[in-house]
Amino acid sequence: MQSKLLDEDLEISKEYLLNVKHEPLQKRESFDVDFEIIALFDVSESRNDGNTLVMHALFGVFVDRRTTKQIINEFYKINGVGFALSKVMADFFSIRHYLPFVFLYVAYMPLRGGSRKNTDWIGIHKIVRYRQNKGYAYFITKNGLTIKMNFAKGNLENRLHDVCVLIEKNLEFMERILLAGLAEIKAPKETGLVLKFRNCDCHTHLKVKTDNDSEQITVLFMTFLIDHLGIESEYPEEEKIYYRQNLQRIKKLY
Repeated sequence: MQSKLLDEDLEISKEYLLNVKHEPLQKRESFDVDFEIIALFDVSESRNDGNTLVMHALFGVFVDRRTTKQIINEFYKINGVGFALSKVMADFFSIRHYLPFVFLYVAYMPLRGGSRKNTDWIGIHKIVRYRQNKGYAYFITKNGLTIKMNFAKGNLENRLHDVCVLIEKNLEFMERILLAGLAEIKAPKETGLVLKFRNCDCHTHLKVKTDNDSEQITVLFMTFLIDHLGIESEYPEEEKIYYRQNLQRIKKLY
């Protein structure tokens, strides 16, 4: 990225991008989401020509008419299941807030609760270092760019830890399934922060290595899906048992 907007000597923040004069932001009318997005800045209340500033590893910074929530929700077009994997992982660890998007070595973390409102997002697979100071989070990319984002509430290290826990569990699940079919996952050369806490021995991390056999994985996914179908009947638990039995039959030849 050669743009002056992304000079390594500058702190790239939402405020800086909104007020830059020397290089007006461009709009992209047709942009298919991909994992080269570094950060999403919510400007839905600041601009009238778009709702999001997209910082992209290949295209620089540009304005998109979609909200950050709409853009982040389109990741299902890449992996086919969107946030479903993230929700299963979060449910397993009883993580109730600040749901990230996780998929193998990719992770996007919301700076605030992003389930109902628009917020800023950071791709931690694109980040190599970070720090927190006076209501802001600072993220340094592999190219040396410093991204400054509002982070008024919470502990950044703890939030990143929880994201890494989810992605490590995701990898454990996927690897067990692929190894059973004589295949394996090859890690990219650069993984950013997604494996930063892999040597952590906290109570939460101990669960990363548990319940990863193929049968248990299936049970976790089926249970989560059935519990979130929104069954409304006089006997919901009996219906859930019926659905589980039918899903078990599908796995067999007869």
